[in-house]
Amino acid sequence: MRGKYIRNILILSAFFLMVCILSSGGSYKYFQKSLSFAAGLGLSLLGAASALCFKRQKGLIFGAFLLLVSYFLLFELGFAKTTLYDLLPEGQDVKSVEIRSVNDMQLFIWDTESGRAVFRDDGRSFDIKNGDIDMEKAKSIVLRDYWLPKSVKSGTVFDMSVRFENGGSISLYGVGDGITVYIKKNGKLYTSSWLVFDDIASILPGDIISILE
Repeated sequence: MRGKYIRNILILSAFFLMVCILSSGGSYKYFQKSLSFAAGLGLSLLGAASALCFKRQKGLIFGAFLLLVSYFLLFELGFAKTTLYDLLPEGQDVKSVEIRSVNDMQLFIWDTESGRAVFRDDGRSFDIKNGDIDMEKAKSIVLRDYWLPKSVKSGTVFDMSVRFENGGSISLYGVGDGITVYIKKNGKLYTSSWLVFDDIASILPGDIISILE
């Protein structure tokens, strides 16, 4: 009877492992992926502890530790963490920035060379003083492809595209609680999906942030 109970725990753990694997790979099911991982890992630990106490069935012990190894490999290979700075192309001067705010969804273009920001819809323009992107701040903006409690930040930027002098660019588009990132580099396009753990707008000059708010 006890062996059947342990087997059911391990089967349920294996089910959560499959859900977690299928929830990764470019989808936006961050919460489902993370919750399935936590539940499955907890069941694996419970199954392993129970199997060790029930030493008569070594197959259950092997199955439990095989699941634990699988969860460890899944975390190492399927859960990624980076920063916004690490995604930015290196050694490039910013040419222009296109931004769409969350509040009014208006799109404006900031020409870093002239220091002017112009709203595309009505042509309103603003002078941007000390207009530099804060690369140091970009180092502290954490991006993950998995969810953590009370960690996801709601930002003031919905979409943002940064274009560089050599033709490269990085574009960030809000999708649900996350963002999709497109990076054009050396003629190739790279894409990835992330949750943001800080406000991306914090890399922008204060004048730009005041417009967004």
